[in-house]
Amino acid sequence: MSPMRPDIRPGGIFPDYALPDHTGTVRTLSELQGRDPLILTLARGNYCPKEHQQHLELAANYSKVAVAYTQIATIATDDHHTREILLRERSSPMGETRRKFDKDFREGAVRLVRETGKPIAQVARDLGINEGTLGNWVNADRRRRGEGDGALGEDERAELARLRKENAELAMRCDVLKRSVALWVSDAMGR
Repeated sequence: MSPMRPDIRPGGIFPDYALPDHTGTVRTLSELQGRDPLILTLARGNYCPKEHQQHLELAANYSKVAVAYTQIATIATDDHHTREILLRERSSPMGETRRKFDKDFREGAVRLVRETGKPIAQVARDLGINEGTLGNWVNADRRRRGEGDGALGEDERAELARLRKENAELAMRCDVLKRSVALWVSDAMGR
């Protein structure tokens, strides 16, 4: 086994590689990492069954990793087209199965959009999920937080009507109590 490069050592700064991503855009590791943790894997390529299994395991645990804003990046020897062909060959004949995301992953993904200000499409790409799925999660979160388009939902309109009715009743009771106190005070003073 060859010795480790002298510039790569525990506690040191990892070289800032600049390599093309799956779209051909040149990206640096520091750009991918930002200020958050980064898990970097070096792969021989998806042609290797062990590498393929490792990627499946990383993907299966990504929801736990993403909550801590941790990114996963892989530097592989195969190009994007080779990877796509291998994935198609290994996928089931009925197509991809629908993935399920736990609550922590959904909340973490929404928090990434909300706190980083990145576009939904970019965050979805980074997390490897459908843009529409993440958009639905973000819209639901905005509605829960009252950050929607200003229009009230059906439940909100019903609650508003109930609160207005309750407010009118409480105002009437308050008025009656004020008059009662005024009568009581004038009666007590008149004696």
